[in-house]
Amino acid sequence: GGAITNVRNIQSGKVQLGLTYAGVVGEAWNGKGSFKKPHRGFRAIGIFMDSVFSITVPAKSSIKTFYDLKGKRTSAGKKGWGSTQAYARILGAHGLSFDKIRKSGGKVHHVGWSDAVLLMKDRQVDVIQLAQSTPNPLIMQLEVSFPVRVLGMKKAVADKMARDFPGYLAVKVPKGIYKGQTHDAWTIKDNSLLTASSKLSDDLVYKITKAIYETPKPFQKLAWLKKMSWKTATSGVPVPFHRGAARYFKEKGITVRSE
Repeated sequence: GGAITNVRNIQSGKVQLGLTYAGVVGEAWNGKGSFKKPHRGFRAIGIFMDSVFSITVPAKSSIKTFYDLKGKRTSAGKKGWGSTQAYARILGAHGLSFDKIRKSGGKVHHVGWSDAVLLMKDRQVDVIQLAQSTPNPLIMQLEVSFPVRVLGMKKAVADKMARDFPGYLAVKVPKGIYKGQTHDAWTIKDNSLLTASSKLSDDLVYKITKAIYETPKPFQKLAWLKKMSWKTATSGVPVPFHRGAARYFKEKGITVRSE
């Protein structure tokens, strides 16, 4: 599932835990965005890492701005993913949409990130949507084949998106972070957030939270786990925490809103 789908599945009782985005849960809680009515059957456990929405093209691509995406072949991410929604909103900020790309002769593939990387390696797409903490390991994997770069927007556009969609933040992908990144690129990011069903017991969620944020050192060799910390796990979360998670953070000296 994706960020949007996971929240819906917790709400319906199909799953009890789900990874999503801080911006998505805020919309879900209030019945906005992709959610036609409030979804309040979930609670926050904590932030995992930031996810930088990286619209990626080969370094030598003629695509220089988002306006150049008309008629191009793109991998948009799977339907129901928060990053797919973010990509659609980025296009919207530039007067485009997936439908407009199709109508101008382009193609929109709704596949996962690994498949998107394969499509680009095989030159079957011109631009792909990826979202993880930077440096993105999938982009680095892609650069084994050829240099790529993240497509940037004007900082004013990124700032406006951050104002329009709570949870989004303007972020700069610095030049040099990837082989083909010869210039800074402004984009947006959100925070990956683990959520749980409100019906899970306090004791169980406490144990889950403790296990996550006290990860054994061998696992911390993973780049994204190095950034994960209880110290930043509660920042910017717009919905109540599960009481079990709140208990863990209270032991660390952090008070959060819980239900």
